[in-house]
Amino acid sequence: ALKADPADIDVVIACYRLPEQTPEHRAKIVGLIKKAAAAIREEIAEVPESPAAYNQFAWLIGNTEGDFDEALKNSLKSLELKPDEGGFYDTLAHVYFAKGDLDNAVKQQTKAAELEPHSGLIRRQLDFFRKKREEKKPTATGRAIGS
Repeated sequence: ALKADPADIDVVIACYRLPEQTPEHRAKIVGLIKKAAAAIREEIAEVPESPAAYNQFAWLIGNTEGDFDEALKNSLKSLELKPDEGGFYDTLAHVYFAKGDLDNAVKQQTKAAELEPHSGLIRRQLDFFRKKREEKKPTATGRAIGS
């Protein structure tokens, strides 16, 4: 898939998540992330009223690496331009998760699930974010579960 369309951000994200990558392969994928982010920034500059471009940038960075603050800003802008878009709340939740803000990740994913009640993917992600938040809560010993 990467050979067929190296600009497909979902493919780049999937490749980024592959376990046991060689340093060379990882560097190649990080390069593709940077290239895709730059292309999306150009698209935003050319068509600043396009909510999809802001969301695409946030989705890419929120699921890989880069400037999470810029991703958050872009995700919020996508929702400003197109409120009540369940998929955009899903993206926002991923960005919050990447930033380590589990409460906001759950809050935004809950909104996504309300707007997209038939999406099993969004519901599973909500369950995942809730589980991760629970694991971070301190126990009676003051340590998070799993630490």
